[in-house]
Amino acid sequence: MCLTKIDEVLKPIDWSEREGWKVFQRHEEGYGFEFRNLNQAFHVPTDCWLKAKVISISSNNLDTYRSGFHVFVTRRGADEWHGNAERGCVVVKVRVRGVETIGSQGEHECWVAREMWVPRPK
Repeated sequence: MCLTKIDEVLKPIDWSEREGWKVFQRHEEGYGFEFRNLNQAFHVPTDCWLKAKVISISSNNLDTYRSGFHVFVTRRGADEWHGNAERGCVVVKVRVRGVETIGSQGEHECWVAREMWVPRPK
């Protein structure tokens, strides 16, 4: 997922912990990434801090920003992302730190973070 629009690039990076909402694929062993963004892996490790591989990418309006975990600020934003239920997705409350970019995906605010904690499925 690339941001539709970049609103702000934080300098320095904000390492405070935040809660947000992430969309995952349903997977028999837990969760799967929608896009292979953790060392090209599909399966999502849980109950540990995941570190994003950071590269330069472009938003839909061609502004450049550094990659990371894209997390919706609100549950509504995550729920409305491409009609999740129809795509077999699940929305999970996650924790992030290392937010560098704030922007939007469609009409919903997103953070792009360097690290993410995903809880084990219930």
